[in-house]
Amino acid sequence: MYADYVRLARDHPKPLAFGLLHAFFSSPGQTYAVAVLIPFIAADLGLTLTTLGVIYSGISLASAALMPMLGKLIDRVKLRHYSAAIGLAMVAGAAVTACASGAASLAAGLFVLRLTGQGLMTHTGATATARFFGASRGKALGVTHLGMPMGEAVFPAIITGIVALLDWRAAVLVMGGLCLGGFLPASLALSRHYAGLPPPQPGVSAAPTGHSRRDVLTSTFFYRVLPASLVVPFFVTGLIFHQGAIGLEKGWAAGQIGALFFMFALGHASGAFLIGPLTDRIGAARLYPWHGLPFALGALVLHVGATPFAGGAFLLLTGLATGFFSNLITAMFAEVYGIKNLGAIRSMVSTILVFAAALAP
Repeated sequence: MYADYVRLARDHPKPLAFGLLHAFFSSPGQTYAVAVLIPFIAADLGLTLTTLGVIYSGISLASAALMPMLGKLIDRVKLRHYSAAIGLAMVAGAAVTACASGAASLAAGLFVLRLTGQGLMTHTGATATARFFGASRGKALGVTHLGMPMGEAVFPAIITGIVALLDWRAAVLVMGGLCLGGFLPASLALSRHYAGLPPPQPGVSAAPTGHSRRDVLTSTFFYRVLPASLVVPFFVTGLIFHQGAIGLEKGWAAGQIGALFFMFALGHASGAFLIGPLTDRIGAARLYPWHGLPFALGALVLHVGATPFAGGAFLLLTGLATGFFSNLITAMFAEVYGIKNLGAIRSMVSTILVFAAALAP
């Protein structure tokens, strides 16, 4: 397994780095980064946590509604232009958020961050990776998806440090500056050498011409896998969002589950890494029905566990399921429906998943 990953990185370093870069820089629009800022924003702008919760849910749903329209453009626009536009929009979103003076301006800035980060950054990295790699698609997605747990480990720490030294506005501006000075030059450099689609490879199950979004919506396969696709995003979001209430119910000290959140990042990275070779060997569609098993085990441990270690085990197993899910869902749709319109198909599915996650809390 290790040798396969080394060989893949040696043969295709730039496409892998391109996908990894987008997964990592999705962080400014991810809940794990924004959540660190929420108490400080509330105190500064005089908003209640309830109000901020409503704003956050609203902008998440609004950004999800735009994903099918904006996500399909990756099938038509040059990749480097598409990526650069997302990066510039993220910088603008960070600037508006940092200058917010009330609920409306804050909502506008956070909306752009959510749309570009949680939505389009992850979409671009996963779609480009799934298109470029054929028989090694699973391992490639496993490598590039490591950018997400890397972001989970790095960005909250950066934000916490800057807030302690300065304030939350400075932290948001630093995130925008990192995108401007780090993401944009790296993306332009990597996409310039992005070779596009390689020659057909043996052993690749693919629909070479590619199905349309309409074909997918009339496919019985889509409706068979959709319920299973909602389980992990829905329940993981809901249980992590209510980690404080769970800890209170268990009699644990405040913040004990949060202090163990690195276990989620560890599980997330491990899941994406471990499932890659199996995806290439067995096929994403055959593995997909089983991706939620670690989460089911983690939920059982959380239910019966009496100590905070049960919370850590839950986070580890939930991260493992999230890593499995993130890898398999993109690879599965590429296998079954082809890569020609993968951007349009994946963005449509992302919208459904984000709606489910937004309803979970």
